[in-house]
Amino acid sequence: VLICVLLGRTLKSNKLGKRQIFAWSNHIFLANLPFISWFGFDTHVIFLPVIAFLIFSLASFYITYPLVFHLGDFVTGYGDEFIITWIQNWIIHALFTNPLSLFDANLFYPYKNTLAYSDLHLTSSIFSIIPLYVIGQPIATFNFTVLSSLVLVPFSIFLLSWYLTKDYFASLLSGILVQFAPAFLDKKV
Repeated sequence: VLICVLLGRTLKSNKLGKRQIFAWSNHIFLANLPFISWFGFDTHVIFLPVIAFLIFSLASFYITYPLVFHLGDFVTGYGDEFIITWIQNWIIHALFTNPLSLFDANLFYPYKNTLAYSDLHLTSSIFSIIPLYVIGQPIATFNFTVLSSLVLVPFSIFLLSWYLTKDYFASLLSGILVQFAPAFLDKKV
């Protein structure tokens, strides 16, 4: 980013437009990398989103600092986290033991299909199978869901705005603004 800013300031003194500055700085930044021409196509289409994904990952680690190192023994709050953790762990348990009785949870005993009374969290449960078995603690499913959503939501905003505007830096800024927005962080942290 610092290289692009310095190149932009140098080129602004030469009276070039904004589009030419970013196109020229991206070309200089990517032209000296050895793997750019290996595949025969513009690999910056793959390389730049990987950099953006790493930036969003580091920002989510910064936002939830102690959570990264304590996925199995740290709770971010004392509200819905426990019921969501129970739902996710029940779904993982039911998928591996008896998938046909997924909705027959051990809650509200005499009634059937009691998991349908609450949110299902099926996608986040499937997504959290590996962290549950690696860490071995039930709360790891919820903490992994929080961290992954803090990375994937701004990354999807980045991809959408990059598709619409074709401007890498504006798209990166839009993802960062969504990631640090108080309305988004209020629901996650």
